[in-house]
Amino acid sequence: MTLLEAVNLALRSTGETGVTAINSAHPKVATILAEIDTASQRLQRRGWWFNTAVRTLSPDTTGPDIGKVDTSEYDAVVPVIRSQDYYPRAGFLVDNRDGAFVGHAVQAQVRWAYPTTEADWLDMPDAFTDYVGASAALSFASNYDADSLQLQKLGVQLAAAKMAAQADHTRYSRVNLFTSGTTGAALSSIRNRRYRIQR
Repeated sequence: MTLLEAVNLALRSTGETGVTAINSAHPKVATILAEIDTASQRLQRRGWWFNTAVRTLSPDTTGPDIGKVDTSEYDAVVPVIRSQDYYPRAGFLVDNRDGAFVGHAVQAQVRWAYPTTEADWLDMPDAFTDYVGASAALSFASNYDADSLQLQKLGVQLAAAKMAAQADHTRYSRVNLFTSGTTGAALSSIRNRRYRIQR
């Protein structure tokens, strides 16, 4: 589902005619775009295969923030080791024990968010944009008193889109689990220990 299709799904759910561009002068388009953005950010916060990863975060080596681990480009940062000691604060990773900035590399699970511009929307998987579009349309239609049949149709569409997004998440998370560097190394290590030839 494109961003324009998501806008038109919401418009048509309340009996309105669709628009040909998201920068249309239609009085409800701005409200729908805000609804889509809210739904997108809310659903992305759950963490999906396409917006979470394990990364090694290193301190900046130049500029005014030299020696600090910058976390500002991520919505969530959870260090893999000693996660109770390190926490992102004010855009940088801080050691909670003494309040000092962390000055060494830290491996962490990170999550980022895609904005709802047309270009960023296209970067997200279709199954997820279908989920966001249906969620936003149902919310918009509920706020604008759409008839019960329309709300029922949107509810069915949302349930199907959610199921498809979760199926993709399960499928691709399994692939990522077994192809990620840390997991692959751990599995190789176990295999080598188990099948090591004694000489």
